[in-house]
Amino acid sequence: MRPLGVIKIDKTMDIKLIQNAIIIEISVNENHYNFFLDSGFPFSFSKDLTHVSNLDLKIENEFKLDLQKSTVDTSDLEKHLGIKLSGFLGLNFIQKFENFSINLIENKIEFNTLIDCDFSLPMLSVNPIITNFSIENTNKNGFALFDTGAFQSMFFDLNDLSIRYKSSKGWAFPSAFGKMLIDYYAEIPIYFEKQNLGNYTFGY
Repeated sequence: MRPLGVIKIDKTMDIKLIQNAIIIEISVNENHYNFFLDSGFPFSFSKDLTHVSNLDLKIENEFKLDLQKSTVDTSDLEKHLGIKLSGFLGLNFIQKFENFSINLIENKIEFNTLIDCDFSLPMLSVNPIITNFSIENTNKNGFALFDTGAFQSMFFDLNDLSIRYKSSKGWAFPSAFGKMLIDYYAEIPIYFEKQNLGNYTFGY
């Protein structure tokens, strides 16, 4: 997350994209473990492994990350995703790298690479990863957490948006910390400064 310079590509890894969840497979001693990539969670944990390293990911950038012992029941989330999870890779995993790039079309993740993008948002904080944008018009600025574990864009404060946009209410959704009930609101325009980034669906 430090300023981008001329950085050597360490490795391009395949990822699994399941129900908008980013899954990284780690191989240790010919055993395979699925980890949920969650940039909104501060630490990493596993019910199978005590640590992961660059050798497990088969990348050049040397690191070793201790994993906390999992006390989280992920059974509902595993049923929803249709896979067995070993644990979560959180923000302390991401901070081992200068930067990372997730390609959701090719289902790949690159660590420490020059990033070519259509548009970029400045980060106000990297721990946690915070940016800002405007909802509906350029006057409604707000802070946003970059959270790969959220599955979808979410509001924490709905205000009066619920009366102006099409909605679908009462969806039950599993998470690592229990079942959530979510209402969805569609076609909400998002702006950064004066640039329209498009219309999106948000949960609340």
